Amino acid sequence: MPSIFRLLVTLFPHAFRERYGVEMLLALVDRRRDARRGGRWMLVKCDLGAAADLLKSAAAEAVRSARSAFMSIGQDVRFAIRMLWRRPALSAFSAATLALGIGAVTAVWSIVYAVLLQPLPYPRSHEIVALRGIVNGSTAGVSYRNILDIRERVTTMTALSPFFAQSVNLTGVLEPDRLRGGFVTSEFFRVVDVQPVIGTTFGSDADVAHGPRLAVLTYDTWRNRFGQRLDIIGLPVQLNNATFSVAGVMPASFDFPIDDVEVLLPFWTTTAGIDRANHNYIAVGRLTPAVTPAQATLEAASIAAALERVYPEANAGRSARVEPLKDVLVEDTRYPLQLLSMMVIIMLVAACANVAGLHLGDVNRRRQEIGVRSALGAGRLRIARQLLMECMARATIGALLAIAAAKAAIAFLVSGAPVDVYGIQNVSLHPAILPVAIVCGLFAGIAAGAPPALHWIRSGEAGASASGERTTNGPMSSRLRHALVIGQVALAGVLLVAAGLTTRSFARLASVDVGFDQQGLLTLEYRLPANRYGSPEAQTRFHERVLDRIRSLPGVTSAAGVRALPFSGNASSGDVRLSGSTASMRASFNAVSDDYFSTMRVPVIAGRVFEPTEATDPIVVVSHTFADHAWPAESALGKRVYFDGVGITATVVGVVGDVHHRDLADADSGTIYAFQAQNPALFNTLAVRTTGPPMALADDVRRAVWSVDPDQPVWKIRTLESLVDRSIATRRFLLQLVAFFGISAAALALLGLYAVVTASVAQRTREIGVRVVLGAAHGRILGLVLWSGLRLAAVGILLGLSLALVAANAMRSFLFEISARDPLTFGATAVVLCAAALIACWIPAARALRVDPANALRQT
Repeated sequence: MPSIFRLLVTLFPHAFRERYGVEMLLALVDRRRDARRGGRWMLVKCDLGAAADLLKSAAAEAVRSARSAFMSIGQDVRFAIRMLWRRPALSAFSAATLALGIGAVTAVWSIVYAVLLQPLPYPRSHEIVALRGIVNGSTAGVSYRNILDIRERVTTMTALSPFFAQSVNLTGVLEPDRLRGGFVTSEFFRVVDVQPVIGTTFGSDADVAHGPRLAVLTYDTWRNRFGQRLDIIGLPVQLNNATFSVAGVMPASFDFPIDDVEVLLPFWTTTAGIDRANHNYIAVGRLTPAVTPAQATLEAASIAAALERVYPEANAGRSARVEPLKDVLVEDTRYPLQLLSMMVIIMLVAACANVAGLHLGDVNRRRQEIGVRSALGAGRLRIARQLLMECMARATIGALLAIAAAKAAIAFLVSGAPVDVYGIQNVSLHPAILPVAIVCGLFAGIAAGAPPALHWIRSGEAGASASGERTTNGPMSSRLRHALVIGQVALAGVLLVAAGLTTRSFARLASVDVGFDQQGLLTLEYRLPANRYGSPEAQTRFHERVLDRIRSLPGVTSAAGVRALPFSGNASSGDVRLSGSTASMRASFNAVSDDYFSTMRVPVIAGRVFEPTEATDPIVVVSHTFADHAWPAESALGKRVYFDGVGITATVVGVVGDVHHRDLADADSGTIYAFQAQNPALFNTLAVRTTGPPMALADDVRRAVWSVDPDQPVWKIRTLESLVDRSIATRRFLLQLVAFFGISAAALALLGLYAVVTASVAQRTREIGVRVVLGAAHGRILGLVLWSGLRLAAVGILLGLSLALVAANAMRSFLFEISARDPLTFGATAVVLCAAALIACWIPAARALRVDPANALRQT
């Protein structure tokens, strides 16, 4: 039983146990000795009573100790709040500094959550995947026939549907319009697992060619285009000059993220090809429960290999890969946002180091006050806890300010963000992000308050300071503050290097010669209905009549047609064979009218371009890069190119300059231009060069198209300059964020350096006065003060540049024509930090020269 008593004594609070534990055990031993005289049952009764007393007393002491601890903590909190008002400048600066760091983390993580982490708005969205093709390790499309075959054999997916986004013409309304159509099969609705709010979806009978023409509208389309008509089900609508029947309306929460689809249609109604060699589609599927995308990829790749053996011509070298649909949507923004996340965390650490340095200086200025409290009985742990509470109180204010600042920053960032970044318009201060702000506030308070608190715990100088004698910092305090400043400058160096690399990379990207004159060009698109313009002659006639009407407009200098306008997102490519060779060569394909190169001002390097009265023999014009790769030591003129897929052989009649088509970072890898009159299509883009502002002619150009066919919608009326600008909008947006955080971190570091030097001057006021009295020159005093700060900055700069050399490698894939170890960027960062450090040190140094020796010597 004594062992049980010893165990029960451990339930008492530590302080109580240390003071009374031994006496309690001795008293229990005496109590048992007396009870043993009364017999066994008396001893049992004594032991049970003693155990009950111990438990009762332990509980009472635990409550009393907790109450005392809470009272003590409450006193510390009240004291911390009083200190906020007693030192308003320090409190305001600390709270603002921490608010900047916490707000940056909160704002960026709000973007990260909305873009990368927030699940798709579908039931069990983690099961929704995308099936894409793989060619030579690169992502490619999949053909409609292959998707159907994979769907028939796959066991790791419960549903799989091809998906293709294509504009459709809406006619039979007041003005012809365009809807963004999503062409799918009936299994698409099993993939998204969302039921219509009105009507139904289409079934498997609509998957068969010439089956029922049904349309499922999105909620916004039903509301904006059809006035929320309650009799919408069964209503006939004219799409692509064919009659479709409205089957249902999806709920308002349904928003398929690819191309902002407005109407869902049976896949067989698309005007795109559905043969096995047309690999231009993706598929969306739903995984079987407990199946991973990696397992589905293995099965899909196995089926693709079997299809390659059965259909070698159409599927040579093609495989398949299954990925979460969310990963596909954010694949271009994942890495930059991860980089930004790391940067704001570094910025928060720099802010904490800044505040920690300020609090260390404040503790040294309060040595007499803290010494008096220590002499009155406050232990070092209690004083350290009070110092930590003060910083926590300032961090709490900073966190509250950070939430408000983050909300404003998010609104500003979203308003300036490019719309084509998935999820960016859904960014808000989501409740799931508030714990991030709280955790950052706790981290900031502890990280900023721990150095001064730990310093005081380890310091043995409290009692000595109670005498009132003014002393300078101890060596440990100085080393700690110096380490914090060096760390801040180093972190600022890392972020400034990142900002410099991205800025120079963007400048290089923005200065790229696109290969044409983007100024003064108006563009628009249209797609002809196949059942009205089914023949090549009808398509050519329409395109030519439209161009003739537009060319006659006042203010138009020239106009041209093009299948895939640069930077529009439209493009196609394939393999061709060259004359005298059996090997194939990959090239981009385009079809243009005779005025295209002159309208776009693409230079003609050799030969000629297309003429209005061209012969019927197929001819092509190739880009300079294609000619160099195809015939490196010969002239391309007169050479022949074989298009095996369509059985056409064309003669090269001209070579033109390279054109950036998809992105400024992607050079022309080889383009073949066909004559549009020899290769017409339903889809066409117009490029109109104007003498004045292009958008001023938008209505006139639209009416010119309607004068040829009043039921033909046109869309995407915009300037070519805006398309080029859109291609770098995401990079510009991310650059602005990187530059902002880099400059902010540098400012925090320099403020910390300024505070350290200022505190040093204040603490050495008497020493400076003595030096002046003894005849020290002003230059020597100035150098003394400058050296105390610049040496810290120099160490921080060297450390920061060294860290940046290692960290910059992670940015390599994000840079354009700039080395991750660009010497100009690193040199400029060093110069900027040195100049800023000099300014930060010069102000307190100049103040030191104005010290009055008499006043300095009177200080104690």
